Amino acid sequence: MTTATQATTQTTNITDLVINSKKNCYHLFSQRMTEIQNTGVNTELKPGIHVIRIRKGSFDYVQGDVQKGEPIVMLWIYGGKFKNLKTNIEVPAGWSTLNGYDDTLT
Repeated sequence: MTTATQATTQTTNITDLVINSKKNCYHLFSQRMTEIQNTGVNTELKPGIHVIRIRKGSFDYVQGDVQKGEPIVMLWIYGGKFKNLKTNIEVPAGWSTLNGYDDTLT
């Protein structure tokens, strides 16, 4: 007696995401930028190459619930020249995120 099993395969569809910098952005006015600066933590980085990562801690959406927090952080780097080695583009300021303990920004 022969038994045949059928494996189901799934196809992955790749979608290109095109972002228009004027239509798909959220404008932060100077007052809101100041509020973000005064609320967040800031650290001065000397010129050089830095590897930034989350060592410990997490963001908890609702404190005290059973849902575990997520290791995520949003970075705003400004005040000089900044070159994200993932994009290889030098800018005077930039936003980046770290998603998980293994993610890095160089």
